[in-house]
Amino acid sequence: MTVFIGIISFLGFITGGVLSLKAVFKKQPKQKVLLLTGISFLTMIGAIALSPATPSLSLAEKSVETNDSGIATITGKQMSKVTLPLMVKRSTLKTANFLTKYRCTTTNHKS
Repeated sequence: MTVFIGIISFLGFITGGVLSLKAVFKKQPKQKVLLLTGISFLTMIGAIALSPATPSLSLAEKSVETNDSGIATITGKQMSKVTLPLMVKRSTLKTANFLTKYRCTTTNHKS
């Protein structure tokens, strides 16, 4: 929704800017046009500020250790109200094929 509001406010900002330039050169009233430009600009800034962050997952180490069954456990924290899409992908090494599976568990920590 914020993307839609951002696009509409950007178009309003551009339109308001063009109409403001037209009003300056043709010596027309500028109050309504500058009001449109200002409101569109503030709405665009608000949409940018409220847009959700893009989640990312990265490892601090280049390698991951596994247990005897070949299962690696990676723990981490995620910010509240962020969804982290996980995909299962198959990777191939020189020595063997393996399947990467992700399982998310949540633990409620009180801050």
